[in-house]
Amino acid sequence: MIRKRSVRFTLGTVGEGGTNHYGDVWTVQQLLQAAGVSVGLDGGYRRGGDTAKALLKFQEKWNDAVGKEFGLRAANKRDPLTLLQPDDDWLLRMAAAAQILIPMPGFTDWHGCSQLHDWLQSKGLTYEPKADYMGDNSRSFWPIHVRPDLAIQLQCKAGYINPGPIQINCTTYANMMLSVYLWGDLNNPWYKPGGSDIGGGSGVHLSVDRYHFKLMTREVMGKDGKPEQAIYFTSAEQINAVVKPWEIYSMEIGSDVNHGTGHHAILHNGTIYESRDAVPSATDRPLDKFFDALHPYSRWIYLFCQQ
Repeated sequence: MIRKRSVRFTLGTVGEGGTNHYGDVWTVQQLLQAAGVSVGLDGGYRRGGDTAKALLKFQEKWNDAVGKEFGLRAANKRDPLTLLQPDDDWLLRMAAAAQILIPMPGFTDWHGCSQLHDWLQSKGLTYEPKADYMGDNSRSFWPIHVRPDLAIQLQCKAGYINPGPIQINCTTYANMMLSVYLWGDLNNPWYKPGGSDIGGGSGVHLSVDRYHFKLMTREVMGKDGKPEQAIYFTSAEQINAVVKPWEIYSMEIGSDVNHGTGHHAILHNGTIYESRDAVPSATDRPLDKFFDALHPYSRWIYLFCQQ
């Protein structure tokens, strides 16, 4: 299902007269299950069997209104759904019914980021505390092969595609926002879905190592009375002194006494955009209010700007 950096649901045809490779049938069965249609997850296909019946049942219950916001065409319900092509719209309809699709803006800069944030916020999504796709019960977001205007949430739990609703966290949110800011979608060479290799005490920074942003500094007085550059910020005033309102900045926030990164956020025009443990999880608030709510350990901000 996962092909390098993007998702392609099947490589061959599935259904009556199809190639019905084991992995392809297994993927279709999982999508049907996630979409609310019960089907035996046996990985096989036979004429008139459970999978064939499930395809017809999904076709019968499908509502075109569900796919409208994802740009899915009205479905053909006149002809029985018996054969799925690779990249078939019916596979996308299953993902839409499973509530695991996200529409991508398709344009860059803050215009694209604002549209993505507003969509995530409008859905009232809840917070998901893990970012690593390969971890148990964790979620991440993948571009879809031949449909760069869409992304899909994959939740890896015992190898299954689990149903939504979508959940986000600070890392997956910031990862998508930076990708959209630079590329308009997730289908680009810099985006990587997982997040287990970044943050904490890893020394790997989402902003620098994936998106080639630059660590910002500020001038402070050293112990010897000479000016030196500090790589951290501890107040809204310090940040406001170095940023420009029309630019986007990535923020990585300390979470422990060693100042390891424990939270990611985006700064634009004096407002913090982030995913946090709230409903909706995608939130925005003024920079000073953001600082007011920080734990003392977290008043250590790494600030990044475009090169």
